[in-house]
Amino acid sequence: MILKKIFEKFYRVGNDIYNNTNGTGLGLTIAKGIVEGHGGTIEVESKEGKGITFTFTIKK
Repeated sequence: MILKKIFEKFYRVGNDIYNNTNGTGLGLTIAKGIVEGHGGTIEVESKEGKGITFTFTIKK
């Protein structure tokens, strides 16, 4: 499943919609590292036809 892989370094979605999009596949890996480095968590939820939601939580 794609959602399990999106935080992996250099992972890129492989479909026709995104093939022409620039990027290295590092953004979500970096975001996860920053959030976890602060003791937090990052989660992703996808609803077909509705979009994708990222939620991160960092304790005070």
